[in-house]
Amino acid sequence: MKNKKGISLIVLVITIIIIIILAGAVILNLSNNNPVDNANKAKVLQDIDTFKSELSLKIADMYSESMGNLSMDEIDAPSEKYALETLIESMTGDYLNWLAVKDGELVKRDGVEIPGKTEEYIDEALNGKKSRG
Repeated sequence: MKNKKGISLIVLVITIIIIIILAGAVILNLSNNNPVDNANKAKVLQDIDTFKSELSLKIADMYSESMGNLSMDEIDAPSEKYALETLIESMTGDYLNWLAVKDGELVKRDGVEIPGKTEEYIDEALNGKKSRG
């Protein structure tokens, strides 16, 4: 009979691999190079850019249809005159609750709670301020 003492090499290697995987996950979460956060930020920035472009095209179309008799302070949404969806048709989901149009410009709604870092990303997209990560 063999008398087993100590840890086998296989158990030791598996333990080290698990520790390395966990350390990598922690480092990704603590660093500014988190790929999930970067992907979310890129999505929000692209969405806002798309909404701004679509709003500009819609305002240009409205201006030409009114033969130059359109004032920017008339273009607010949501309002009695315009629904946000009519000015920016691609806007859906939470963006309808988070954003508005004021004097022809896309703005963040006041008093609306936006989860996580999404609010920082929206501020960066709307104001051109670079967020800290």
